[in-house]
Amino acid sequence: MQNAKMNSWPSVSAACVLWISALCNLQAAPDYFPLEKGNYWIYRGETKFLVKNPETGKNEPKSEMLTWKMEVVDTTTGVLLIDAPLMEGKVFGGDLGNRARGRYCWLVEGEAGFDPKQFPAAGKLSNPSDFIIVYRAAPEHQILDFVPGLGIVGFQYVHHGTLSETNLGLIEFGKANR
Repeated sequence: MQNAKMNSWPSVSAACVLWISALCNLQAAPDYFPLEKGNYWIYRGETKFLVKNPETGKNEPKSEMLTWKMEVVDTTTGVLLIDAPLMEGKVFGGDLGNRARGRYCWLVEGEAGFDPKQFPAAGKLSNPSDFIIVYRAAPEHQILDFVPGLGIVGFQYVHHGTLSETNLGLIEFGKANR
C-alpha cells in the first residue's frame, strides 16, 4: 500500500479536522472513549485536494492514500470530546440557535450494529454500536463513526467548495502496554 507523505497539507488538515473537531464527557464515562496514555489508533483512507500545475498554472485534482497513527501521549480532564452516552437524535456542541437549525453542532444521526472482531485489543464490548455523528456547516460537513469502548472507527470530511475531501477508516487499535 502506498502511504501519503505526512508533511502534505491534506494529511495535516485531515488529522487536525479529525482530532480537533471530534467533540466524551470523560468524567461521566471514562471507558466510553479509551484515551489511556499509550493507546493508539491507525487509520487508512483517501484524501483528495487541488494542486497547482506549474506548467499550466491551473489547479488540478490530486488524490493520495493516507495512513495515520494517533497515540495518546497525555490526557486532561474536563474536555468535551463526545457527549456520552450517545443516542440517535442527540445534539451537542454549538449554540442553541444553530442546534435548532441542525447546523454548526454535532448530531447523532444513526446507530448500527458493529462487529469488533477485527480489533481484539478493544476487549469484549457489550452490545457494540456504531454511532454516526454528523457536523454540518455551510462550507463543509464531517461524519464520525464512533464505537463506545473503541473510539472513532471512521471519519469523512467534505468541503462544499474547492475540492478537499478525506475518508478514513480504522485499520488497527492497540491498548497501552501495562
